[in-house]
Amino acid sequence: MSATPCRADHIGSLLRPCSLKDAYKAHAAGRLDLAAFDAAVDQAVREALWMQEAAGLNAVTDGEFRRRSWFAGFVDAVDGLTHRDTEFNFMEAGEAALSVPVPHAEAPIRRTRGIATGEFGFLKGVAKRIAKITLPAPSVIHFFRGPDGIDNQVYPDEDQFWHDLVAVYRAEIAELGSMGLSYLQLDDVPPALLCDAKIQQLGRVTVGGTSPVVEAERRGAAAVVYLSSDEPQRGRGGRGGQGTVRRELDPPVLSAYSAPRITALQLGEAATRALLKGSTLDAASLDPAVVEREKNVLADKFKQQGKPANVIDKIVESGLKTFYKEVCLLDQAYIRDDKKSVSQVLKEAEGKAGGPIKVAGFVRYALGEGIEKQETDFAAEVAAAAGQA
Repeated sequence: MSATPCRADHIGSLLRPCSLKDAYKAHAAGRLDLAAFDAAVDQAVREALWMQEAAGLNAVTDGEFRRRSWFAGFVDAVDGLTHRDTEFNFMEAGEAALSVPVPHAEAPIRRTRGIATGEFGFLKGVAKRIAKITLPAPSVIHFFRGPDGIDNQVYPDEDQFWHDLVAVYRAEIAELGSMGLSYLQLDDVPPALLCDAKIQQLGRVTVGGTSPVVEAERRGAAAVVYLSSDEPQRGRGGRGGQGTVRRELDPPVLSAYSAPRITALQLGEAATRALLKGSTLDAASLDPAVVEREKNVLADKFKQQGKPANVIDKIVESGLKTFYKEVCLLDQAYIRDDKKSVSQVLKEAEGKAGGPIKVAGFVRYALGEGIEKQETDFAAEVAAAAGQA
C-alpha cells in the first residue's frame, strides 16, 4: 500500500460550466462543428485546472468533461460494452426523476483503442500539478444489472467475462503508465450503494447467503488485485477475493482501490486510534538510540523497584514490547478490533487478497495541523480605520 500524493483530493466529476453545456447543445443541434466543440472542451478543461490549482490541490483532473458520465467514457471506448436500462434511478423529492443506462456486455470485451489516454495526453500537457486520471472500478461494469449485465450467449462462463475485463484494464493502465501517468484513481460506487436497504432488495441480498450482486462485488474487488500481476488470471475472482492492493507496474502507476472488508487500512479511515508524534512504521524503523534510551529507562526503573538483577533483562524486553505498541504503527491495536494488532489484520487480509500486502509508509495528522491562525492587532486596525475616515 502507498499513500496518495496529496493530503486533500477531489473525488468525482466537476460541474459542467454553462459555456460547456451550451457548446454541447449547439454541437448536438448542428450549429457548432467538431473542431469548435473540441476547442470549447479544451478551454473548459483549462479553466477547471486553474480552479483546482488555485485551490491548492496537488493532484488535478480534467473534471471528466470529455465523458457523458463518469463511467460512460469507459463503456463507449471498449468493444463489446453498451448501455442498457436498470432499476437504479436518480431520485428527486422521493420520486424517480431519471433512469440512467448502465454498462452491459453484449459481445466479447476487447480494448481496441485508448480509453483515457487521450484525456491524459491533453491533461499532462497543460497541468502544473500532478495529473490524475479516473476510471470506473471493474465492479461498476457488472454491478448495476447484476447477472443480467452479461449476455450469457457471449459469456456462458462468467470467469471469462472477468478475464477479458481485467485484460482491458491491464492494457489501458500499462499504456497510461508508459505515457507518464503517476496517479490513477479507480472509482468504486457499489460498496457504498450496498448500504441501502432498497438496493439490497434489488440485488437480492440475503443474510447469511450469497447474493449475485455481492458475489460480483467480490469478483470486481479481486479483479483489481490482479490488474498489476504478471499475467491476467482466470477463475480467481470469487469468494475471498476482497482486498486493497497496490503492486508495481513498469513504469509504476498508483492504483488506489477500496474494497468493503478492509477499507480502514487505506483511503479515508485510520487504522489505529492515535499515533504519538515521532512514531514509526515498525520496531525495525526506530532509531537505535531511541530504543537504547528506552531500555536504560526501563532498567533503571526496575532496579529502583528492587527487581533481581538476573531477571531485569527479561522484564526490560517485555517492557520494550509495550513501548513498541505505543510508537509503532504495525504493533498498535487495530481500531475496529483492539484484540488484534494492525500487523495481524494485514496478515488476515493477505489471505483474502491472495498475495502479500506491504505497508510502505504512513502519514500522521494532528488535529488543527495546517490551520494557521492570523494574529491581528485590533488597536492598530482601529487606528488605521480612523485615519481613513
